[in-house]
Amino acid sequence: GGEISACGEDALAALAFGFSEKLLPPFSEIPEFRIIVYKDLNSVVVFASSKVAQSGMQDALAGAIFEGKFDPSKICEVIKADEKATKDVEVTVVDGYNTILPKDKKEGCGVFLNNNLLVTGSMPGADAVKSVFAGKAKSVESRKDFFSVISKLDSKATVTGAGIFPEEFKANMKQNPQAEALSALNYFFFDLSNDDNLVLNFNAEVDDEKNVEKVETSINGFVAMLKMLAAQSPEASQIVNALAVSKEGKTVKLNLNVPAEQMKKIMEALEAKAKQMQNNGGADADANAPRE
Repeated sequence: GGEISACGEDALAALAFGFSEKLLPPFSEIPEFRIIVYKDLNSVVVFASSKVAQSGMQDALAGAIFEGKFDPSKICEVIKADEKATKDVEVTVVDGYNTILPKDKKEGCGVFLNNNLLVTGSMPGADAVKSVFAGKAKSVESRKDFFSVISKLDSKATVTGAGIFPEEFKANMKQNPQAEALSALNYFFFDLSNDDNLVLNFNAEVDDEKNVEKVETSINGFVAMLKMLAAQSPEASQIVNALAVSKEGKTVKLNLNVPAEQMKKIMEALEAKAKQMQNNGGADADANAPRE
């Protein structure tokens, strides 16, 4: 597919695992949904909004788009033949699309747009994506400011994400002394890759250069807290201690780069510890070990 983009007037964030079609609607909210993961699944895009529907998540504009290889008819037939599944969902056709509707309206639905695209989430979220897919509604490209943020994402990364901080969020942050610095943030974008080294690049754009230092201080405080929490685990400490905070213009950056060889040793140590815990009945042998 092409480059993925997401957001809307009230959009807070979009998280992309790989890239898919430009189908994200202009408004969204974090959904609760159950999915089947296929071996032919290529990418997943989760989009979310800062606004929560007062009547509940089932009415929130929310969803996730899955791009891969599907056989909608076969999948629907399998679900129909499962007595347990049919107690929870109804398999039908809505607007020409194979659709899986929950009998409990608080749960998410699933809609196959074609053999390559599946959207899950709340019904309003699925309907919004369907409208974009059918050309009846504008996509995220109509939101120029957020689309420009999305365009900064690294399409080669394992996971990428971006978000705009709405005015309501900023106003709430100003009321919290411990988070007041975050009210100066306009948007963020990041990419995480683990193909070779473990690499994280997180960028937070500040509204004014005069506020950059206090945002940098706030993020440094967050990193210090992470290091303190990770101190009990040598493996976690190696990763967290590699975090570095810097600033450039109106951007505060958080970067991480752990060499592949070091990550291999860390993973081997974690696997060995997991086996040891299993042999000890779930107890961590290092938990009560003395620390220097």
